[in-house]
Amino acid sequence: MNDDLAPLGYRTATLHHHFDPRLSGPAMDDHARSRVLFHGKRGYMKAWAYAARMSCRLLGADFVMSNDPLPPPADVMVAVRGGRHGNWLSRRWKSNVKAATAQRLGLPFVAWPEDAYRETYPGAHWFTSPLQLHRAIARALAAPKPKPQTRLYSAEWAANRLETVLATVQGR
Repeated sequence: MNDDLAPLGYRTATLHHHFDPRLSGPAMDDHARSRVLFHGKRGYMKAWAYAARMSCRLLGADFVMSNDPLPPPADVMVAVRGGRHGNWLSRRWKSNVKAATAQRLGLPFVAWPEDAYRETYPGAHWFTSPLQLHRAIARALAAPKPKPQTRLYSAEWAANRLETVLATVQGR
């Protein structure tokens, strides 16, 4: 958003979405990773759901889709929008909440490179094609598990950031 608005003369600041405060990070363990999660409405993935499911089958992993209030246990989180949901507006202006959730849970993140995801989780495994998705899932399943975040992108962190931005806008 900043890249779109700043050239027009608008003062810009990034306000990240916080993760759900009810989330608690998983216990760090050494089990073999085998569960890949898409947390969101099923209809948003469109054809990508088939590609992710087939990739997981080839890799010996389970692919789970859930839109429950809190995500089920998983080892990797996937984020992508397909069909009419995967457009310029979503790529440039959508929230970073899935990336913040993956960081809170200490999950490797496999994502279409939307701006908010790139800002929030720069070390994610990026893809823009089905083959790249397969390779990204394979890398994420084999990668060291990140440490769960407790402060970064918390509700308190986001509120403090908002207060800082408002104070700057008000000239304090």
